[in-house]
Amino acid sequence: MADRWGLKGDGIVYLDAPACPLWSPGLRRYTCAGREAAMRSFFGRVLAERRKTFFSKLLRLPRIREIDLIHAHFMGWAFEVAVPLGRLLNIPVTLTVHNGEMPKRRESELVYLQRNATRIVHVSRAYLRIWAERTGSSDRLTVVPNGIDLSEFQTGFVPREPRKGLKIISIARLVPEKRVADALVALARLRRQGLEFEYVAVGEGPERAALELLTRQLGLGDRVAFLGAVPREAVVRELCTSDILVHPSETESFGMAVAEAMAAQVAVVVARSAGPRDIVDHGVTGFLYEPGDIEALALYVQLLARDPALRRRFGELAYARVLERFSWDVHMSQMLDIWHDLLPAAPGAAAVPDIPLDTGRIQTS
Repeated sequence: MADRWGLKGDGIVYLDAPACPLWSPGLRRYTCAGREAAMRSFFGRVLAERRKTFFSKLLRLPRIREIDLIHAHFMGWAFEVAVPLGRLLNIPVTLTVHNGEMPKRRESELVYLQRNATRIVHVSRAYLRIWAERTGSSDRLTVVPNGIDLSEFQTGFVPREPRKGLKIISIARLVPEKRVADALVALARLRRQGLEFEYVAVGEGPERAALELLTRQLGLGDRVAFLGAVPREAVVRELCTSDILVHPSETESFGMAVAEAMAAQVAVVVARSAGPRDIVDHGVTGFLYEPGDIEALALYVQLLARDPALRRRFGELAYARVLERFSWDVHMSQMLDIWHDLLPAAPGAAAVPDIPLDTGRIQTS
């Protein structure tokens, strides 16, 4: 990946924490800061010793001292590495929170991150509110939506070739919360009403066998294809040759598949979960419906199926919305604004206050 993006190899520092020995002679492991970075109350004695070695080795790498700011792209990395390292180096730490992470984390961990990270980025307003409700504060929280690489979807601007039926697509992991079964049931209803279509499900997961069985039970075996996990190029190709994206998921912190479909000028029918509410303007750039409302899902697909002009209008307005709010340029501009605001105060700034974990609420592993 570094080669692909033209990054210099000597600018990359990699240290595998699990490969670090339990003990090393580094003096930094004996300091108060080293003991705090080990987080023994959370990780337990054995893992804490390995963490001391990990951080001692990191601090001996010359390039580490050149760092001005740390950004962690997931809560786990922020909690385990970024915040402790930021405290050791006395530099700002920012992090981006993504779907599925928050429910797995204890409230005390969220509080720890919020008090010790300089800024916490959420990808939707809904998930920022959920975090603030759990911690009791919105301090240091902000929203920056995910970015879309628009160059991948240029083929989406080519008029779609006329075909006998519609091509409908879903892109999602095959897990219960994505509710792909809702799409199958809705499409079975539409087929009985005479709608001609092919449905492509891109993604893999533990529900695949059950969904394939449901497909046969609904009499959709000749209309549905489960492609599984396919290369990125194939995902883009399937999306850009589709007419409608159906996204029934009940939990999305952002909704990358939805935004990418909009970038490809594909009309979207999306369950109204947290992230998509920020992405889709109902009736303007797509249709939103309440998760699990199969009747509404079928109705909106039918409306789009009958009206090619509406599909085109949704696609054009959706692309304009992505260009304005969700492109990589917009995303990185917002992130750079955050980092530039933090960096001037970094040299010689006061150390982050020592705020320990609420160990009384955390089981030692």
